[in-house]
Amino acid sequence: MHGKKFPEVDCPEQSGYAILRKRKRSLARTGGVKTLILMAFDESNKIFNASACGDNCAKWILRIAGQKDLTINLRHIMDFGKEEFQAKILNTGEMVHNMSEFVEIAGRYV
Repeated sequence: MHGKKFPEVDCPEQSGYAILRKRKRSLARTGGVKTLILMAFDESNKIFNASACGDNCAKWILRIAGQKDLTINLRHIMDFGKEEFQAKILNTGEMVHNMSEFVEIAGRYV
């Protein structure tokens, strides 16, 4: 894979990045980037462990979910930002539209 698909997530400042990059570019991807790539290209409706992603992945998760149905599992409260979004909390079936609603419901399970 040439270039960075998720530049805010795939940090070149990580320890050992330059060494890995010289040896094999594909090895230098973070867990978050790997998960985002799987989310973006999956066609089998898998459930993805978004807990491997930091908050810097949130905007990309929302972009991917804007293009197709996406189911993720979170073991932490991810910061999806100040903008409105739409997500269904599968634990309750409730729809959320912003961080306040998300935190209120997801906080019960994390």
